[in-house]
Amino acid sequence: MDKTNMDKILISIPLILGFFGVIQINAQTPCTPVDVTVLEVNYVGWAGGKMHYTNLGNLGMSYWDAIEFCLCHGMEPTLIKGPDVDVMLYNFLQRLSGNSTYNTRPFWLSLNDNDREGTFRWYQNSTLLQGYTNWAPNSPVIDPQGGPHVNCVSDQQYTGRQTCVWINVPCDTTCWRPLCQR
Repeated sequence: MDKTNMDKILISIPLILGFFGVIQINAQTPCTPVDVTVLEVNYVGWAGGKMHYTNLGNLGMSYWDAIEFCLCHGMEPTLIKGPDVDVMLYNFLQRLSGNSTYNTRPFWLSLNDNDREGTFRWYQNSTLLQGYTNWAPNSPVIDPQGGPHVNCVSDQQYTGRQTCVWINVPCDTTCWRPLCQR
């Protein structure tokens, strides 16, 4: 995973995301770099035998900053093995939506296909995605030129279900929340 190459991507591509319709991603401006050492850690919930944490500040971060946030605070980026984490995140975002202090920005998962387009691996030990998946309709998006346009995976609310679903988006220009576990 070469972060330097990811930082130079300039694209504008439409993503077909089923229920979400067509979303235009203009990836011309990377997320503002974040000093993850000064950000507060907030408890999200318990699921999958682990406690999950994020940062509730309104400052989103790139996939790479989200990974760094977890590691810097002695946690690992979340790896999802079953539906309980997606349901827990959906419920958490539902609670947040009633509080105007926080936005309901989606979460970064530690899943990406940076090494080989269409082959998703978890950040931890490059573990291949196996078993449980929860992709949104028409996802994951596979880039016909082989990437690296939409390689990192987020967990987002989905109106059609009482859970969050996975969608792959650009790693350095989509500014979401970190999701960590311990």
